[in-house]
Amino acid sequence: NININDKFRFINELFSSNSTEYNIAIEQLNSANSKEDAMAYFKGLKGIYLWKDDNELVKTLNALIEKRFS
Repeated sequence: NININDKFRFINELFSSNSTEYNIAIEQLNSANSKEDAMAYFKGLKGIYLWKDDNELVKTLNALIEKRFS
């Protein structure tokens, strides 16, 4: 579950204020059949949006993915 504050921070900071792109990404992550599939998609997002591994929000999103599949 993504709280409302994180949702707006993700949209604004990770998806350049594009809520449509955020919604598509979350839908894809939620529909992943395995942690490996979700992490592969997440890695692709990091490449597309040039997210840095040390970014707090990238770490938060990664942790949410890990938690979902644990």
